[in-house]
Amino acid sequence: MPDYEELVRKLKARYGDYLMQKEFCMAAGICPKTAYKLTKNGEIPYERVIDGHLHYYRIRAGDVAAYMVRRSAEHEIPVCNDLVTALEIILGTEPDVVSVKHAALITGMHKNTVLRWITQKKLNAVISRGENFIPKKELIVFIRSDIFWKARSCSLQREVIRAFSLWYQERTEDLRGRYERH
Repeated sequence: MPDYEELVRKLKARYGDYLMQKEFCMAAGICPKTAYKLTKNGEIPYERVIDGHLHYYRIRAGDVAAYMVRRSAEHEIPVCNDLVTALEIILGTEPDVVSVKHAALITGMHKNTVLRWITQKKLNAVISRGENFIPKKELIVFIRSDIFWKARSCSLQREVIRAFSLWYQERTEDLRGRYERH
């Protein structure tokens, strides 16, 4: 389960004290329709700002973090706490920047799905010579996200990531137990 304080700090660093509805969607990994329903049903407090001809909603970073913690408790993602370390081990021999095709092979998703995530700004990429390339660190962050784990897929790659991360967690817990006994 994500730590509330850490989540608030990360959200404020990336978006500031308040998030617009679109930023809320990107941060929480939800669609605009869901964000609208959450604000209208009162599950997420918001402020309606009228600035001349502009009307928009803004949501406190703390409220977004609280929602994300609550949702993560409800829909636990089946991966271990040490997933970043496990992914760094799995992707250790990969180049620092991977192509869309290569990212699709790693994640077990279709390359069009990876491209859609890039165009929807769910996955950060850089463009070089007209092609999208994804930094390995960004791919690791994305694989940890709800968006990746909630995508409809039965890929072998995803199961390998899940199994390795759970094995790694058990192994590190076992090693910690051995050191504590001595």
